[in-house]
Amino acid sequence: MIPNIRIMFDSCAICVCVYNSERFLPKTLKVIDTTAGLFKRCHIFFAFDNGQDKSGEILEEYVKGEPLAQIIPGSGRVHISRVANIAEARNNCLTAIRQLSDVPLIFIMLDANYSVQTDYRPNILVRHLENADEWDALTFNRKPYYDLWALSFGYHKLSLWHIKDGMKECYEKAMVDTFESEMKRVGKGNYLCVDSAFCGFGVYKTSVFIDGKYDVTWNPELLLSSNQAKCYMKPGIIREDYACIHDCEHRNFHGEAKQLRNAKIMIANDQLFKPDV
Repeated sequence: MIPNIRIMFDSCAICVCVYNSERFLPKTLKVIDTTAGLFKRCHIFFAFDNGQDKSGEILEEYVKGEPLAQIIPGSGRVHISRVANIAEARNNCLTAIRQLSDVPLIFIMLDANYSVQTDYRPNILVRHLENADEWDALTFNRKPYYDLWALSFGYHKLSLWHIKDGMKECYEKAMVDTFESEMKRVGKGNYLCVDSAFCGFGVYKTSVFIDGKYDVTWNPELLLSSNQAKCYMKPGIIREDYACIHDCEHRNFHGEAKQLRNAKIMIANDQLFKPDV
């Protein structure tokens, strides 16, 4: 049984990017229904791009029974990278939230993919929503923690895809080892303060993030000081073609909020979804 939420939030918007997600949608929609049931009012936005499966038909059937659910069609443009398409979809969701007459106090970004397919634990979400003074953006630990591209913390502030191939494996291992060590340090149920994180399910205070934008341009100045940037460049860690490589959309979204609005971006050391193993 899911307890009532005794917190300041009575409204929420759930934002989901959908593209060729047919095999994931049955479980994803259950997660959405369970989460929406925690709030007095919950808008649901599906940013949908036409694919080659029956995702559109599934969504059309779903929104028939959900008066606060809406499908946001894509622009039809095909960007040169997958992440650019995702960034546009997420920005479309933010636009839809801004246009509401009853803007919700929080919004949730949810991926309709493998990340939400194991058993969902809404009690954990409730517990951390009730602890909302600790965070402005909230994600959750995973075992294994897979979303390293969105992750930025401590000395590990660079996108993995901008690291030279000869150093990428070493950088990634050090990042994972440090992350696991930090999770042990903060302890179960507590928070690790980071510059960026996602891992499939993110909760955001609307007042802090609604004016933000998902962007795939590599903007190291959002996360690195000028001295840090020089240190990374000197040893030749960065790929020569770094300016041509798109960054994770979450890194810019979080980095901007932290720089401009001093956002508290936290990873809760709890697993919202049951581990795969």
